Amino acid sequence: MSIDELEQQAERREDNHPELIEIWNELAFKLYLRKKFDAGNEYGQKALKLADLLNDQLGKAGANVVLGHMAKDNGALDQAEDYYSEAIAIRNKIGDHWGVASCFNSLGVLYRNKKGQFEKGIQYLYDGLAALKVYEGDEGKLNRLKAKIHNNLGDLLFRTGNYEIALVQFEKSRSLRKPNQMGPLYINEGACLLELNLFQSAKSKFHEAIRLFPKWDSTNLAKANLQLSAANYRLGLLDSALYYWGKTDDLANFLDSSEKILQFRNKGMIHRARKEYDEANENFQKGLESALEVQDYTEGAFLHFAIGKNYYQQNEFSKAINSFEACKKLVDSLSILELEKELYYKLSTTYALNNELEKAYATNLEYSSRSDSLTENRENALVELNRSAQLLNDQQAMLAQAKEKKYRNMTLIGIMALGLLLLFGIAAALVAIYNNQKRKLVQQQQWLTEQRLSNALQELEVERNYLQIDDSERLLNWVSKELHDRLGGMLSTIKLYFTNLNDKINTLKDENQHQFEKANILLDEVCEEVRRISKGALPVNLPNRGLVKEIEHMLNHIRDSQSMKVEFATNGMSQRLDTNKERKLYRVIHILVNNILLHAKADWFSLQINRFGDQINIMVEDNGIGFDPEKVKEKGGTGLNNLKSLCAELGATLTFHPEIENGTTVTIEMPVFAKTESL
Repeated sequence: MSIDELEQQAERREDNHPELIEIWNELAFKLYLRKKFDAGNEYGQKALKLADLLNDQLGKAGANVVLGHMAKDNGALDQAEDYYSEAIAIRNKIGDHWGVASCFNSLGVLYRNKKGQFEKGIQYLYDGLAALKVYEGDEGKLNRLKAKIHNNLGDLLFRTGNYEIALVQFEKSRSLRKPNQMGPLYINEGACLLELNLFQSAKSKFHEAIRLFPKWDSTNLAKANLQLSAANYRLGLLDSALYYWGKTDDLANFLDSSEKILQFRNKGMIHRARKEYDEANENFQKGLESALEVQDYTEGAFLHFAIGKNYYQQNEFSKAINSFEACKKLVDSLSILELEKELYYKLSTTYALNNELEKAYATNLEYSSRSDSLTENRENALVELNRSAQLLNDQQAMLAQAKEKKYRNMTLIGIMALGLLLLFGIAAALVAIYNNQKRKLVQQQQWLTEQRLSNALQELEVERNYLQIDDSERLLNWVSKELHDRLGGMLSTIKLYFTNLNDKINTLKDENQHQFEKANILLDEVCEEVRRISKGALPVNLPNRGLVKEIEHMLNHIRDSQSMKVEFATNGMSQRLDTNKERKLYRVIHILVNNILLHAKADWFSLQINRFGDQINIMVEDNGIGFDPEKVKEKGGTGLNNLKSLCAELGATLTFHPEIENGTTVTIEMPVFAKTESL
């Protein structure tokens, strides 16, 4: 119902009519959604007064909730907390457990905005989960609220630096949502993984989020690209970081104020890493102005610190000290111990380099004090979280005992009533079981025989495929070796003869000179083609160089052409894989790179190979025209089929994230110890 229709209904009601409470509350909520807080607050107050007069507890609770929402969005956080607390007290009295949990969730979100008081918000959210334990109603409604609370809990735990516990909460929220609702959660999970230095896994989450968001969801697409820019910066892929920053900038109007501040900070750090200090300072200053304008002093502190580091790297120590001191004034009123620790260390070092030794000594003492305080606070926070978790478990146990006591008598009566029926049922069942036992045994033996035969045939088929793969690999290696060693050697010898004839070229007629030069050029092309085919089949030096160096060698040829920018990064790949895996991985990467060169129409691409424990993650990104995998499949693309076959042999998972007209990202996840065929 529209606002106009609701106002007309209100006008038709007599003064103090009970239905006015619900109408006014609905009007207040609709006006709140449209950010018309003055008009919404007027209706909410009218509903509250009438509900109090008529002793309508449910209407009174609803009015307090909507008034709390408006106070929160207006920045009146203490007033909002009073409204929510009043609503909780009323709903507890009338047994509205879902409503109680919803209010606790609102309080948790409220304390997300109260800097330095995140722990209180965490406790409110745990209270909300406890309230839902006694809610008996629509399961879908229950799961939707639980998903929200777990997500908000993960957000607050993330803000307090408890990234592993935050990931657990995000996972719980994800388990309660539909597949098309996962995008925002992937962004949250990726942000946690970034802070845990799992950059590659974080990027995969952000790309998955982008895949799930529809093109019109500009707000979430902007957030995902902003995080991708940060992830690439942390990986040292500065061109990629700038590329995603540019995509974020195209959607900047859909970012909120805090995200826009982060966008300026990200770009400043990218420029600083590229030693473009003026551009870095310009972006840091823009971010600082925005932060101070909206009174976001936490971001203001981080940006003052970033400006100080920028000056520090330019050896402008006096300017650096001024920025660090400005950061210190803000940090002293906030609770950001990690920043405090780093700030005092950097400030002490800068004082020393600026020959202010007494200040350097005093600041160093502050640094030591904050390091000790940070360790102690982390331990206390962990104890408090464990205490909260234990409290929630105790509450759940008490609720379980109450439910058990409530239903015990009903259960005993039911058991007695069913006892006689069960006696008759058991007798009948025994007769039926005896009659059917022989028939089932015969069927089971027949099924086992068929299953053994099927398994044996499958094993034979697998073995035959392995033998075929083994033969094809040997053939491929033989062709590579023959091309490189024998035919390549023969062509090199012929080339030598041509070189010797080159001294006598002047003695030939003009027509013969032209034929000679043309033959010489053609021979060069043939030699190059043989080398190319040989390397494409299997690099001769792969067993000696190893996978990483051989890929670097291949990419250097592309860089030398100066037709495309190439980024290559690895992590955890110092230990060699067995030759079989390295050969197949090289072929996988060769196909991906070749597809970019031939089809993508890109001007840059990045390749990352990372090993985390027993997993290898490969990610290839380009800024080309993208593609539609289904259309390629319909056309019977050989390269795509070969790629899938190689990944299957490696036990790897291949995932495409194509953005039509916006580039392509391919990820490959492979267990290091997966069983693969040996050559």
